[in-house]
Amino acid sequence: MRLPVAIMLLLLIPILQPLAAPIKIDVPIYVPAELPVSGIVCLTSPIARNLTAKLYVDGSFFQEGVADEMGCYKVMIKPLSPGAHKLHAEIFKDGDKVAEIEANVIAIRGMIIVKPQPLTEIMRGETKNVTLTIENRAPLNLSNVAIEIEAPFSIFGERMMRVRNFVIYGKIGDLPMNGSKDLKLILAVPVDFRPGSHDLKINMTYEVASSRYSILLKNSVVVLNETYVKPTPPPSGIEDVLRQTAIPIIAIIVIIVAAILLYIWMKGRGKA
Repeated sequence: MRLPVAIMLLLLIPILQPLAAPIKIDVPIYVPAELPVSGIVCLTSPIARNLTAKLYVDGSFFQEGVADEMGCYKVMIKPLSPGAHKLHAEIFKDGDKVAEIEANVIAIRGMIIVKPQPLTEIMRGETKNVTLTIENRAPLNLSNVAIEIEAPFSIFGERMMRVRNFVIYGKIGDLPMNGSKDLKLILAVPVDFRPGSHDLKINMTYEVASSRYSILLKNSVVVLNETYVKPTPPPSGIEDVLRQTAIPIIAIIVIIVAAILLYIWMKGRGKA
């Protein structure tokens, strides 16, 4: 998940000399618990490319980064346990510490839910329509939500496009607090595919307060040790009528042919 590190406040203050006390952010940062947190934080300040940031979570150092030419930092931390955590950032300019920022991070178990789990059971050689539901249980609204799904076999989605083999991508709009979205998918499993449980990787990106986030979710599909046999379609009404009238028609044709043959035979005998 892309972390909206409180460094963004640097846009609002001049970085000219060290600050006496850390800047405290009152608004907590919500992240999903027990999932890796990663992403990119970009600053639009002209001096952002000259800054170095050291980031700590609960007093433990986890990353040091230098902004690139666009003023962006790459951030990655290990999964957090559910509950409250402290984020601390030290900002350096030309080797001198010029600012410190502190923020509360709230890690929520089940912040984003995908269901059902597993998504479905499917036979080898089968093509199946399924519905994947994504629920937002975070205490905030998510906007500009996009989904990328990677499967071990062919996958298609309504209003989603294929970006590479077995990977589809689509934008699903906003996801309000306590809201959900249904994604209609089509799974196509090869006839020789290995049976068992197989992972679906779901990369969900969204925005909160103009900050971009990304979270990796998982689901699975159970491939059964059975081969799909396409059912024979039932006969249509016209086929039923034709089938019912076929025998009488054939009988009439046989009678006519027999009468013609009998007539020819009798005519032949008369000449004899």
